[in-house]
Amino acid sequence: TARRQIFQSEFSRCFANADHVVLSSIFAPEKLALHLRLNLDLLVEDLRKQGLQAICLSSASEIVKYIAPQLLPGDKVVIMSNGNFDDIHNKLLDAIS
Repeated sequence: TARRQIFQSEFSRCFANADHVVLSSIFAPEKLALHLRLNLDLLVEDLRKQGLQAICLSSASEIVKYIAPQLLPGDKVVIMSNGNFDDIHNKLLDAIS
């Protein structure tokens, strides 16, 4: 259900305390009509209007490549997914070790 437009404004608000938000393309978008889908471009725009760094990338590998070089000791990364998202957890751990 997180792919649905009904959470558009909620996501914009719930990430308000993040320093940086990296989103990924919606998995299996063809299962949901366009007018019902979460609009990631709009979400990125809304987050940027709040002064947050926000970006949408198309794969787990792109996300790891993007964030790993930016991480500093003590940084916290939260990965929210309804699956293993192409093994992003291990990819990120490998990239920073």
